[in-house]
Amino acid sequence: MNPMEDIATIRRVALYLGLAALALDATMSALFGWAMSWTHAALLALLTFAGSIVWPYVGHLHVSGNKTKAYAFSAAGALFLAVVLFSHVGFTNGLRTADVVTADVQNVAYDTKQDSVKRNAKQLEDYKASLAELKAKNAWTATVTADALRAKLPAMDLAIAQEKARGGCGPKCLKLTQEKADAEGQIAIAEKADDLSKQIALFQGLVNDKETEAVTAEFKVSPVAYQTSFVSQIWTMSLEPGKEAKAGTQIGISFLLALVTTFLAPVLISIAYGPVEFVPGASRKIAEATEKATDEGLRFLREVREMMSRAPAAPVPAPASHTHEKEVVVLKEDDPRAKAAYGVLETLAREARVLRAA
Repeated sequence: MNPMEDIATIRRVALYLGLAALALDATMSALFGWAMSWTHAALLALLTFAGSIVWPYVGHLHVSGNKTKAYAFSAAGALFLAVVLFSHVGFTNGLRTADVVTADVQNVAYDTKQDSVKRNAKQLEDYKASLAELKAKNAWTATVTADALRAKLPAMDLAIAQEKARGGCGPKCLKLTQEKADAEGQIAIAEKADDLSKQIALFQGLVNDKETEAVTAEFKVSPVAYQTSFVSQIWTMSLEPGKEAKAGTQIGISFLLALVTTFLAPVLISIAYGPVEFVPGASRKIAEATEKATDEGLRFLREVREMMSRAPAAPVPAPASHTHEKEVVVLKEDDPRAKAAYGVLETLAREARVLRAA
């Protein structure tokens, strides 16, 4: 393919990519500005467009020799892009920090639910162990309840009172008193067993609920956090980089991303609309083609003059505007050298059109 046509294709592709990048670039600036006001959003978006389209104009000013205006617009363009860069840094770092913080908060909730399940499960196991130990030492608790034992106390109190009425609290009275004390001790043990059973039932329900919550809880993986940790580990050559290292890494990554996204659109727009002189080899090819066409055309015209000087001196009427161009037209269909010269000229014209379109 003709090199000039290759350049034209590259410039067209750069234009399409540049417009897409510029639209996304302006959107990013507008989203950052929207956090302040809609006017900031609009102005930052316009500033992004200005920071991209100014550079082709600067290139044309350089080519035209207007250096003063070129430097002035270069300074303005640099200022525009600096503001855009800072907006991109703020937007990028804000999103990255928000992702990390959101993941941290969500994972704290996740860890809390998991720990709650473990704590309740441990408490449940402790209650079960206590109840099992109590029943092992007091096998009668499997068949006797506290209420049943408590129902016997009034009869025991009456028997003790009757014995006291017969002449004081003798051996039988003491025996009845001891039986009542034993019954009260059994009531306490039975009540403890009942309490443990109730606690076991309560914590079993809690464990079941917490396990359901823990299963549905989501652990959030933050690619941003992992990227920051990975880069900071490489930077510090440590598996456990400090907070300062991670914070510096976060800032560095955000700045690099913002820098690339800021200059992507201006570079592509400059390729698409930059002056032709910036295209390598374009001027040299035009010069070579022009020189070749000029040499061929002059040589052909000299040969035509020689042919005419050797021809018979027949009167050839010609108008006052008769030129060599007219003679070339007459000989074009018969003389192969004329066809060659015209071919060179047509090639030059075609390449000039391609260059102009580019």
